[in-house]
Amino acid sequence: MKTPVILLLLCGCIFQFSCKKKTQGTLINHGKIVVAVTHQVDGAPVVFDTAVFTNAAANQYSIEKLEYYLSDFRIYKNSQLCYSGTEIVLVNGRDSGTFTFNISPSSGLASGIYDSVAFTIGVSSVLNVSYGLPNTLDNMDMAWPDVMGGGYHFFKLEGHYKNAGLLAGYAMHLGQNGYQVNAGMHCSINIKPTGDATLNMIMNVNEWFRNPANYNFNTDGVFTMGDTLLMHKLALNGADVFFTN
Repeated sequence: MKTPVILLLLCGCIFQFSCKKKTQGTLINHGKIVVAVTHQVDGAPVVFDTAVFTNAAANQYSIEKLEYYLSDFRIYKNSQLCYSGTEIVLVNGRDSGTFTFNISPSSGLASGIYDSVAFTIGVSSVLNVSYGLPNTLDNMDMAWPDVMGGGYHFFKLEGHYKNAGLLAGYAMHLGQNGYQVNAGMHCSINIKPTGDATLNMIMNVNEWFRNPANYNFNTDGVFTMGDTLLMHKLALNGADVFFTN
């Protein structure tokens, strides 16, 4: 699932001007794309604070915190880059008010079906410095410690898991430049001549723990923050955590 995403990004670099050239004379829609995010675990809705989920390594775990940034959205048609934006949104799995946000191409998009989207889980290296984002309470809560390089957490997944019959804590954190997640998915964004379009994005939390490598709390460790090997493993697994229905 990850190889097509990488190919999309490469193709976008080659064909980033093609989309505009081929749509000359086509009605341009200046509406917005409304993105709606939901969270699941292998098809089951996320329920917080109860250890009812099981990952590929057979760890039974709960979800108590799920927070992450999404940024740098790119929209493609036939492997051609048609939009590259600067949106940055912070999604909090406990706050449904953060589940919906807009992508608003200032130059508009030609009507038609757009078939894939790529984005970053995290923030760009330029902004990933202390106080690189607006100094809101939410952004401050995502701050990466200055003694560890500063910047921001890209992703937080925390909870407990059952270990020999007892509950033990885990914290899957990503941060520091080089550990941004290059994510994406095939989709169908229907841009009509006028009006807004929709994009439904579903995160499968269990994908963080598998593909290309299973993540096992018992053998890999329960805290990833600052551990370059574990953050690299988690970031690779994150490339295909999102899909659409």
